[in-house]
Amino acid sequence: TRLEAQQKIQQLEVELTQIKARISENETLVNTAKTRLKQKFLKAPVDGIISSLNISNTGQVVQPGHSIAEIAPQGAPLVLSANLPTREAGFINEGMPVQVKFDAYPYQDYGIIKGTVISISSDAKADQLMGSVYKVKVSLDRDYVIEDDEIIRFKAGQTANADIIIRRRRIIDFLLDPMRQLQKSGIDL
Repeated sequence: TRLEAQQKIQQLEVELTQIKARISENETLVNTAKTRLKQKFLKAPVDGIISSLNISNTGQVVQPGHSIAEIAPQGAPLVLSANLPTREAGFINEGMPVQVKFDAYPYQDYGIIKGTVISISSDAKADQLMGSVYKVKVSLDRDYVIEDDEIIRFKAGQTANADIIIRRRRIIDFLLDPMRQLQKSGIDL
């Protein structure tokens, strides 16, 4: 009976080893499945609204370092991203005032939104429509228009025209400058 007990113990130890091996195999399978599942989904680092998506097919493989989406963070101030043609960039600096007219809200009805240049890209990029352009970021003084006492917030991706104010002149100076130039050159008026 003692011999039978030892044989039974050995048999149980073999079964235990086999069960442990199956558990280890199953844990490996579970970990592999978890890894595959993680690779199927992307999680944004912030809550927000997707403003552009750079992939077009379901199941498309994404390469490391490749930008797949732009996200406008929730609660962050809205910043206008504008293209500035290189031929117009000569006197533009950070801190300059900007007048923004949103295409969705005619400025004749909703007014002009004031803003400030907060950054200008250090190098120009090619643009199919405008040629070489600098990217300019503009902070807006407000992110809404008002209609019938109701606040309508701007949405990420809306289009606008931005006029950067280089200098201000009085209308009279604008009209008199040509005559002043003639006087400086020695012509009496």
